Amino acid sequence: MRFERSHRSANAAPDRSRRYFAARLCYVAPAAIGLLLQPGEARSVEITVSWVEVQHEVRPRQGTWNVNKSLRLNLRGGNAITENYVARNSSGKTSELAGQGKFGDSMDLRGNTQSTWSVRDANTLVRTWSRSQHTETMEVSVKGTSCEATIAYELKPSFQEYRMLSIKDRQPLYFSTVSAKDISCTAAD
Repeated sequence: MRFERSHRSANAAPDRSRRYFAARLCYVAPAAIGLLLQPGEARSVEITVSWVEVQHEVRPRQGTWNVNKSLRLNLRGGNAITENYVARNSSGKTSELAGQGKFGDSMDLRGNTQSTWSVRDANTLVRTWSRSQHTETMEVSVKGTSCEATIAYELKPSFQEYRMLSIKDRQPLYFSTVSAKDISCTAAD
């Protein structure tokens, strides 16, 4: 299945209020999961997205780094979800985060970061990860056991740099740009 990626400028206002979207989500989420999980089934569906994040660091050091990342999403009946996120730097050090919840609920991943999964349409799931200075959005389009994913990074208002913590020592690092490449996606039950 192919899907068109919608682009919205950083300054564009959302076309729906959060309240309307949250209310609508209650009716859409079961339908989307229903495509993956048939009613009454006691199985789960696992979606794995892997990518290379390209980071252009401006301070405290300067350079371009590639960080291997993966996210495993497990869908279970009743809108229950779990996610496991792993980032691995070029030295082989890893950072892992995990969360569990339901579609539309914020999952606290660590400190001031929140991850929320929502349903865009019958085949598309959206993960919004609110970080300290930017938002990372992952769209996953699923059809059967095949899927496609896109990842976008957007600075929050009034910020000029992306702030992330070092995998090595958890110290803040600042980047002028962050992007994703070599994105792969698998879905299995």
